[in-house]
Amino acid sequence: MDVSQLKYMLEKIRGYGYKKIGFILDRGYFSKANIQFMDSCDYDFVMMVKGRASFVHGLIMEHMGEFESKRACYIKDYRTYGMTVKAKLYADDETDRYFHVYYKAKKQASERARLEADLTSMNPIGHKSRPQLLCRLSQP
Repeated sequence: MDVSQLKYMLEKIRGYGYKKIGFILDRGYFSKANIQFMDSCDYDFVMMVKGRASFVHGLIMEHMGEFESKRACYIKDYRTYGMTVKAKLYADDETDRYFHVYYKAKKQASERARLEADLTSMNPIGHKSRPQLLCRLSQP
């Protein structure tokens, strides 16, 4: 969603007289321009971000191993692990943001099983012969 659509929505909200409110936004609103506009309006917000965005990936990699299996980071109601990280969203960001990073072991296991099934189905000879085939290909 571009910033003009967000501006239109926020102007409507102001027109209704709402002032001190917060928003829960989906990932379609994620852009530097939209975030800067929300900041300029002094609105609080929570926004889902795409896990493959480069800064998100970097944040995850920076904190990998710090929370995924630590009991203190377990969120019982959601059966997942998580932690909150304070960081800047972009290089010239003037605001410290709070990122909530989650890890769900069950999701990771199902994604890994799907990957293994896909890899196995790609090998017509069978999974056990793959290492031998790779060794043959790597010999001089």
